[in-house]
Amino acid sequence: MRKTLLASGILLLFIGIILASSSNMPIETYRSETEMASISKEEMQGKEWQVSAFFGEGAIMTVEVEPRTGEDGWWIIFVRADSRPMPLYVTIAGPSGGKTMFKVFFWAGPESVWGTSQSSTGEVPVEVYNYTLVQRSDDLEVRFQSGVPEEVIKKSGNFTARVEPYAEPGPYNPTNATWPSRPPDSITIYDKIYDVEYPYMILLPTGVVLGVCGVSMAVLGSRNKRKRRFKRV
Repeated sequence: MRKTLLASGILLLFIGIILASSSNMPIETYRSETEMASISKEEMQGKEWQVSAFFGEGAIMTVEVEPRTGEDGWWIIFVRADSRPMPLYVTIAGPSGGKTMFKVFFWAGPESVWGTSQSSTGEVPVEVYNYTLVQRSDDLEVRFQSGVPEEVIKKSGNFTARVEPYAEPGPYNPTNATWPSRPPDSITIYDKIYDVEYPYMILLPTGVVLGVCGVSMAVLGSRNKRKRRFKRV
């Protein structure tokens, strides 16, 4: 009986801890985003491909690189050379000097799906294929939402997003050429805003009650049964 009481108490305590800890779980709902800074391809011509903005601690930052379009656009390599995804680097430098680096892959999809999306000039839409986190820093925390990285700011200050061509030899660059050779249409930094709710707070009272009951039952179940002894006269 006491063993059953002890086991039941431990089980109730365990369930209570789970419910109490789950009650503080936040749920984020996307509300909006604000453009903090942007730079066009005309402004980047002959300069570094970068843009900066100030963020306070706790803000959520995202960087959008718009593929270059037009007669000298990034699409040319996919049509004339290879339809495989091609990478470039996006580096975010923080106020303390730390750098977070992503390898961002772009592509135009397989030739079989171009269809009517290919314009009369032969241009096809280019989009992001994949993000790979290469390097972390202490200035921000990276998280992924639906495969797209978001940067949670840990230290207030100016953050600079820089786009750099990929020039490393390998399967993505068999000719050892620098790609892309021309800047993107734009680089934009956004401040994303989420509404945070705690819908599971209702579990806290239940978790506390179960925890207290579990402790009480475990204590009763762990007591040793003492035999009463009588002294002979």
